[in-house]
Amino acid sequence: MKEMTVLLTHKGRKNSEFFLVEGFRVVREAALAGLSFARLAIRDDMIETDRARELLKMPHLKDIQVLKVPRGLLKKLSSMETPQGVVAQVRRPAATPVEAPSQGLSVACEMIQDPRNLGMLLRTAHAAGAKPVFLGEGSVDRLHPTAVSASAGSIFHVPVCPGANMEELVLGAKKNGVEVWATAASGGEELPKAAAETGGKGVMLLFGNEGAGLSPALMKLASRRVSIPMPGGAESLNIAVASAVILFHLSMNSK
Repeated sequence: MKEMTVLLTHKGRKNSEFFLVEGFRVVREAALAGLSFARLAIRDDMIETDRARELLKMPHLKDIQVLKVPRGLLKKLSSMETPQGVVAQVRRPAATPVEAPSQGLSVACEMIQDPRNLGMLLRTAHAAGAKPVFLGEGSVDRLHPTAVSASAGSIFHVPVCPGANMEELVLGAKKNGVEVWATAASGGEELPKAAAETGGKGVMLLFGNEGAGLSPALMKLASRRVSIPMPGGAESLNIAVASAVILFHLSMNSK
């Protein structure tokens, strides 16, 4: 149990080849993606449920160590306010190397800090067919337990490239013929107009830090600055919501 508990911390994950996956749905997605499991901790009053039985029948989970733990102990392994009954210790997958995109939809985040925002953005990118997702230097750990849970398993199906040098990435994407859109709360071209003018080109979306937004240097390097019209008068949308609006607008517009 101690080996699993330490993986709740950034330092613990950094010094380990494992990370934690929580919740029946997300553990199932990790197994379907072919990840390697070390052990499962399941709440003792859930071990005989249909969900637990089905999970343990999966090929990647048949022969691993299963710990039956009481509710209070499982809560110590959880990053969630309401633990979902199962936590898995999973071998860390290799990060996708950073390589500038040359087509399609992709996303790049400059110093995203909130793991929940990252997880929800990954889920949106997966649904909209956007890949890869680049994380600039100083961004939150992609395998933070909250990010993994908030992605609902999408993190196992979308290439994630951490440690990206954002300026080099933008220059590389533009060299490859990809339009780079800097997202801004206001002052940019309205999204519908910009989307109508893509002409089938690849687009890489730039999102900034939750508090500070995009750096002036990246704003300047981008092909265009784009804003979501907000007729209701709200000042801005958070990164998870903004990414959903823009990605699905582009995805639908490309059909």
